[in-house]
Amino acid sequence: MQVSPEKTVKAFFSKYPLIHYAKNEHIAIDTPPRHIFLVESGYVQQYITTVDSQRISFTIFKPGAFFPMMAVMAKSQNPFSYYTLTPVSLRRCPAQDALQMLKDNPEVMESLLTRVFSGIDGLLQQISNNILGSSRNKIVSTLIMLTNRFGNKTPRGQLEISLPLTQQQIASLAGTSRETASRELNQLIKNKSIRRRKKIYIVPNLAALKEELSGS
Repeated sequence: MQVSPEKTVKAFFSKYPLIHYAKNEHIAIDTPPRHIFLVESGYVQQYITTVDSQRISFTIFKPGAFFPMMAVMAKSQNPFSYYTLTPVSLRRCPAQDALQMLKDNPEVMESLLTRVFSGIDGLLQQISNNILGSSRNKIVSTLIMLTNRFGNKTPRGQLEISLPLTQQQIASLAGTSRETASRELNQLIKNKSIRRRKKIYIVPNLAALKEELSGS
């Protein structure tokens, strides 16, 4: 019976120590990176800090993701910082061990490349919206991305973004100010395009939210 790439990765990392982080902790990573981290539980934000101290978020890693794989494979400096959005448990292994695991398991490499290229495609669309789009476009495209990655269907058929998010975190992903994000989110709530329960966002109809994007 063929083992799935996800189970192969989990079995490989299981022999390495489990490291626990509290919410809102920075994860120290060597540069160039000498270790690879697997997210066992929780969510990790990957971001850069601009010269004027603004945090720009590039992606959020969820359970099953491992990082910073691209920098290790490219043998390059890693420009990103990492921050826990929730309590997080990680497993850490030497980078060379992870590279050997990929060589020994081509199905895992294929799965990784598929996720990487899918992520790059989504990132390019996000960058395009952030550069060319209105403030509404930026926030809506960010919500669509979050729904696609973290949305869980509720009994009523709506999509609930499982990751608790502040307005500042959404602004960081969208490349806007917190004030702009707050204004656009409140307008979307008023239009009933989204709902909010504390820090959890709910999308009643994803197709309708996408129409907000095209109609901006």
